[in-house]
Amino acid sequence: DDSNNLRMIVDFAPLAGNRLEDDLGRRDFTIDAMGIPLRAIDDLDALVDPFGGRRDIEDRVVRAVTPRVFADDPGRLLRAVRLAAQLGFVIESRTRASLVADGPYLDHVSPDRLRDEFCHILGLTNARNALVEMDDLGLLARLIPELEEARGVDQPAQHFWDVHTHLIESVGFFENFLDPVARGADPLLGSLRWGPRTDAYFAVPLAAQRTRATLTKLACLLHDVGKPRAKFFEPSGRMRFFGHGEIGSAMATDVMERLHFSRRETGFVATVVDQHLRPMQLSLDLSPPSRRALYRYKKTLGEAAVATVYVSLADYRGAKGPTLDPDEWSTRVDYIGSVLECIDVEGFGDSSSDAILVDGNILMDELNIEPGPVLGALLAEVQEAIAVGEVVTREQALALARALFNTNAGDLDTPATRE
Repeated sequence: DDSNNLRMIVDFAPLAGNRLEDDLGRRDFTIDAMGIPLRAIDDLDALVDPFGGRRDIEDRVVRAVTPRVFADDPGRLLRAVRLAAQLGFVIESRTRASLVADGPYLDHVSPDRLRDEFCHILGLTNARNALVEMDDLGLLARLIPELEEARGVDQPAQHFWDVHTHLIESVGFFENFLDPVARGADPLLGSLRWGPRTDAYFAVPLAAQRTRATLTKLACLLHDVGKPRAKFFEPSGRMRFFGHGEIGSAMATDVMERLHFSRRETGFVATVVDQHLRPMQLSLDLSPPSRRALYRYKKTLGEAAVATVYVSLADYRGAKGPTLDPDEWSTRVDYIGSVLECIDVEGFGDSSSDAILVDGNILMDELNIEPGPVLGALLAEVQEAIAVGEVVTREQALALARALFNTNAGDLDTPATRE
């Protein structure tokens, strides 16, 4: 730092052998296989570097210490990719060959460790490049075999890439949204709605420091994973993917559960995958959506509402690729901005504010009904009307509840009344 004082962290551990060199020989990569005696901590000439790690740092290379590095600990397969991406290094050719040959060992790594290392990769600012590297090495297909179904699956002419490539590229476009430097450098992102509240939203960890940003990248990677199973052709020859969001959501859930993500994380990603088309379908012709449509959107998606909006934009960029029309993109950015302006306003559609006017207990007393589906349906209707501004007083809320109850009484299962 400016004071020329170095801050040093020292991690003490027993030697894995009789000599320091024996310990270093058990490390994974040469850049991690160096040591120095504490008595000579400031003397780089005293550095113990039996495998050329210092040279590899200078050459920006990730190199395995021995040919058995990955067989001895298969978790290092993902760590090699992460280190290279994190440091901006390249993986040395023989190490790359070992990564390919030893890829099957990945099946023997615990789900928790796979999850953690993969999320470290997704958490990088250049996760898209790391995913490409994983794919080239055959590791991505081993980690998420569902993605392999998407390889080579073509799409309608308005899509530039096949489904598999589209999924990876969508991660990269979302990363550009996250990155203030990329937003400033790309004129197409100049009008993208993004601010401190957005940064704070994506920085929230859902479990074990895995943030919404990281999990949204995973949702980008999986958002169209259901397309291969949903693909069919109409008699006219038109290619369709009906239901691919729902199918993909179930597949994403399988992936998340297999890798031992928490229920909250799994629900978040599965919701984004299921609903990723919805932001662009809130109105016809990208006209401003109604408050009712926005309320229902936020109510249904909960904490995934904002992430899904940005995934829908990344999906569009990933569909068009280099053929993107700037004017069409600008129209979508403006439309999405109007959506975000409503759903990202604190209190909009918040049940705690709705309950100021009316709640379930009040409706039970006023309508003489018991708790149950009828009460729940009435309360939801009333709270929606309050949220969108159609009802502003308690008297109006109760009048609407009575009208709905009386109008729909014959269509409902016989409600229980209170004695």
